[in-house]
Amino acid sequence: FTVKGTVQGTFTKADADKTATIKVHVNPATVENVTFAGADSAEATVSTKAEAKADDSVAALLGKLPRQAAVKWTNHTATVDKNLTWTLTDAQKSALQARQGGTFDLTTTVQGRTLTVHVTVEPATIVKLHDPAVVTYVVGAADQPTLPTFVKADYSNGDKNVDVAVTWDNAGSVDYTKAGEYTVTGHVDGSTDTVTQKITVTNATIDSVSSLKDLTVESGAKLTLPGVVDAKMSNGQKTTVAVQWDDVDGAQQKVNALEGGDFTVTGTVQGTFTDANASKTITVKVHVKAATVTGVVISGTTTAETNVTVKAVANETESEKALRDQLPATAAVSWSNHTDATTADITWPQLTAEQKKILQKREGGSFDLTGTVKGVQNKVTAHITVQPATIASIANAEAITVVIGTAKPTLPTTLKATYTNGDTADVKVVWANADAVDYTKAGDYTLEGSAEGYTGEAPTLTIHVVEPTLEKHDTEYTVTTKPGVAPTLPDTASTTWSNGQTLTAPISWNEIPADAYAKDGSTFDVAGTYTVNGQTFDVVAHVTVKADATPTPNPSQPSKPSDPSKPSTPSGSNNASGSNTSDSAQNNANGNTQNGNAQNNQQSQNTAQSVASTGSNVLGIVSAVVVLVILAVGFLLVSRKRH
Repeated sequence: FTVKGTVQGTFTKADADKTATIKVHVNPATVENVTFAGADSAEATVSTKAEAKADDSVAALLGKLPRQAAVKWTNHTATVDKNLTWTLTDAQKSALQARQGGTFDLTTTVQGRTLTVHVTVEPATIVKLHDPAVVTYVVGAADQPTLPTFVKADYSNGDKNVDVAVTWDNAGSVDYTKAGEYTVTGHVDGSTDTVTQKITVTNATIDSVSSLKDLTVESGAKLTLPGVVDAKMSNGQKTTVAVQWDDVDGAQQKVNALEGGDFTVTGTVQGTFTDANASKTITVKVHVKAATVTGVVISGTTTAETNVTVKAVANETESEKALRDQLPATAAVSWSNHTDATTADITWPQLTAEQKKILQKREGGSFDLTGTVKGVQNKVTAHITVQPATIASIANAEAITVVIGTAKPTLPTTLKATYTNGDTADVKVVWANADAVDYTKAGDYTLEGSAEGYTGEAPTLTIHVVEPTLEKHDTEYTVTTKPGVAPTLPDTASTTWSNGQTLTAPISWNEIPADAYAKDGSTFDVAGTYTVNGQTFDVVAHVTVKADATPTPNPSQPSKPSDPSKPSTPSGSNNASGSNTSDSAQNNANGNTQNGNAQNNQQSQNTAQSVASTGSNVLGIVSAVVVLVILAVGFLLVSRKRH
């Protein structure tokens, strides 16, 4: 090497170079020995532990190896420390990670000299014990669990899950007949830690259930659903588990359906399934046989027959309607396995022509109707009795008019009756109060009649008792006389009444002056009056004076009443019209108030009265003849005296 220096002193030339150099040649030193720094030996011993990671194990070892060597050279008293470099082979690295530990030598060279480290790898220790997996035991399983003889351990050298023997301390504390959580503690040699084995004892869970067979049940029967279902359990055993059925009442209602049918009932399996996601739903199909009819009775009765009694009415349509209104409308149908009967409509057939006739007969009758019960084949029968028609009403009798003094009328013995079926016929009638009629006193009398079997409004008969009316009366006479001879006027006048009586009464004549009949050929009238039954009538005599006349009244004197002791009182005054004719107009007017039928009823009586009246008239004529004879004799005697 070259050593530089500076020349000391002043150079002449100011810019002269003052540097001086000298080249030195050094012979190399030789090594006397090499040792580890701080030690007198070229060998060292190091103990190490394997780390979990190989790099960490190497780093840990390198951290323990000597870092420098002391080299002693010739001609030198001091040593020179030199950094050491250590290199591990792969085998050494593997040896460094061996769980069981081991030894190997690690060397390095310094100045041609070898330095050696004797490396001891301590066995790896357990840094972690792994608890074995939880053991689950199902109560009742065939084999109880066996605790493991080894557990997994992690070592400090990084080995993991290494099987290590374990000793269990309290294995007998587990009750395999009772569900629960149990913990068994174990220990492993070479570790102060403990290991635990958890044992879960559970009741058996359901792995699967069997399907249920279809059920067949009669309609109306009690539905008995299976309470359990076959199941395969998690402990390997086969058993039955309970089933909770949904809507049992609704299912029973379906069973109660008369028509039967099929339906499905859904239930839930009770218990825990091994698979938490497994369906707990179970179903059973129910086939319901349709109910059969065990009996049919008419509603409200205990039989399939009923009696119906009807009355015929006038209208055929209404008669049939009245019948149908009484026919039962429904029937009670009893069904197998059902306590309650159902109600079904009854359809009744149309009436035949013959049945319609019976329904209208006055004497009644009977026939049967067979009805069909809706929805079933059974029939019901109605025994129809048509009661004989009764009298619905009786017509009132036609009024009778009776004139006082005439014979009592013959009351009608029959009247026209209308029956409930519309027929009409004459029925016998009895008049209850016929004796109450006073035929001697004018007035209206109403009789009430009765007929056998009739309870309706009584028929009536009105009898009009009326005063007799004047039919005719004498109103004028023609009289002849000779001059100077006072005319002989009629002594009595005659009246004829509507009851057939002829009554006479004396005539009261006005005085006749003598000069009235003194002259031949003169004529004059003489007025008079007579009273019959309180009624006064005017009468006039037309007198003719003739010299050759034979004094005679004309007409003849009327006869006296045939029964003067029973005169009739006229109903009113009747003035004479001035003629000798009958009072036919007045008679007709009064006759119009009488009932024609009453007159017919009195025809025979009036005939008898006419005969009696005729006898009276004959007697009157005889009396008149006698009077005329007497007058004639008197006239002859007067004539002789004059001569």
